[in-house]
Amino acid sequence: MRTIETIRNPVTTMKRAQSSGRHRTGVLSGQITDPESLPWNPRMALTGISLQHLVTGASGGRRLSLHHVRIDPGCATGNHVHAGMVEIHDVPAGAGTWTRAGTVISCTPGVTGIMPADQVHRVGAGERGCSCRQHSLSRACEVLL
Repeated sequence: MRTIETIRNPVTTMKRAQSSGRHRTGVLSGQITDPESLPWNPRMALTGISLQHLVTGASGGRRLSLHHVRIDPGCATGNHVHAGMVEIHDVPAGAGTWTRAGTVISCTPGVTGIMPADQVHRVGAGERGCSCRQHSLSRACEVLL
């Protein structure tokens, strides 16, 4: 059973979901893969941030990407923009913050944050670090949100 509570504010819409299970199997290029078997790739320009690439922008036709993101305690992405892409983060573990348009929003397990296309934003981890699933979709998908 999955329960969803919607939290609205002027900056973003977030959903707090409680799920009874954890996703372990993904489909990559027509093959079943355990995402935990994928390597963690450090972001060279961003200290303390690593990604597992489930679907890269190139393999998603520049319309979709999906990554597991791990942010070490006290680290952050810095301000950045994804041109033409909506970014969705959900947090399975840890805690941190999303900052957009000068507003700081706490993110904890079960919370999903939506960053509209072309909006400057920042993601940071709390004192214990933060893990999130990052979904990036082309602006054409924004009408679905």
